[in-house]
Amino acid sequence: MQVKSLIQNPKPKCPLANTWAMPTLRPFQMADMDQIMFQVAHMFDQVNPPDFYFLLHKHWPEGFLVLEDGGRILGFVLGNLVSAEKARILIMGVVDGERGKGYGSLILDEFLIRCRTMGKKVLALEVRMSNVKAQKFYLDRGYETTGMQKQFYQDGEDAYLMEREI
Repeated sequence: MQVKSLIQNPKPKCPLANTWAMPTLRPFQMADMDQIMFQVAHMFDQVNPPDFYFLLHKHWPEGFLVLEDGGRILGFVLGNLVSAEKARILIMGVVDGERGKGYGSLILDEFLIRCRTMGKKVLALEVRMSNVKAQKFYLDRGYETTGMQKQFYQDGEDAYLMEREI
């Protein structure tokens, strides 16, 4: 993750340029809805109605995190509670142009902490079979491929099922 130095950027170039602020990982807010829906559609070619997000947020608000910088969402994770011992990541992503900076790891690490705090033992997720980069990301973080789900995604693509102990 890049760290911006106040020595290199002693003050913003204009009153609106917040060049020295660091991204903030925080809970989802209803005002984030438009950006989240846009990013999910753009990143995953998946369109979900607002109620999808509202209901999941209502069920487990601690499982919906947003990484933002100056009002711009850089990444997010949305999860749900599967059972007394298992949580699941439904959607996680970092926007184009912000990948490779450690933001995905930051988001995932905080999500794991929240799951562990709730007594969860296993974290599950699905990854598109064509998304080799995401598969590697999760494998590098201790996930194992546990199966496959045929025609899991809206476009009919299959998914790998992945899990890790927390």
